[in-house]
Amino acid sequence: GRTAVYVAADLARRDGGAWDPYTRVFRRDLVTGALSVVGDPAQSGDASSARVSGDGRFIAFAGTTNQGVEVFLHDATTGQITRVSRPAATWSTAAHVDISADGRFVVYTRTFEADGDDNDTYLYRYEIATGRTTRPLSADLGGDVFGVPVAVSGSGRFIVTTRASIADPVRFPVPDEVVYRLVRVDAASRTSTVVT
Repeated sequence: GRTAVYVAADLARRDGGAWDPYTRVFRRDLVTGALSVVGDPAQSGDASSARVSGDGRFIAFAGTTNQGVEVFLHDATTGQITRVSRPAATWSTAAHVDISADGRFVVYTRTFEADGDDNDTYLYRYEIATGRTTRPLSADLGGDVFGVPVAVSGSGRFIVTTRASIADPVRFPVPDEVVYRLVRVDAASRTSTVVT
């Protein structure tokens, strides 16, 4: 495509006060060289990751707000920013996003603080046209406070992510050693296949 997005530090006013650094999403037109900033830090906070649809219209990104890490969608045609993730009862420590090349689906994982040293991470798929969110895989993916990466196919049907599990004690003699398996999820059938 002709559009690239990236996250970098920038200066902006916090609550109308002094200039402070934020990490923000930048959008570059690779043909004209035009550079623009996506979003308002007062609304979407510090950005931590960003992905763009194949035609450059939609940009999905994660941002830290007073509710934890949330997922947002920017429409470059209208300039509108929509919060994709739903409010949660517990603090969200991380979110990783991807967007289908056809611009129909935003796929993301969100990690939440849980009791003790555990964290709960879940996979979500947001349909842009309807605003409907589903969980293609209902199970907790595990993971740590930094979250679980995610990637989606061009059509939005297949999703690749990782899932934590206790290692085979024969191969990993350390008790309760956690390993991460690569998993492919079929959002249509809501089934998953372990790849590695």
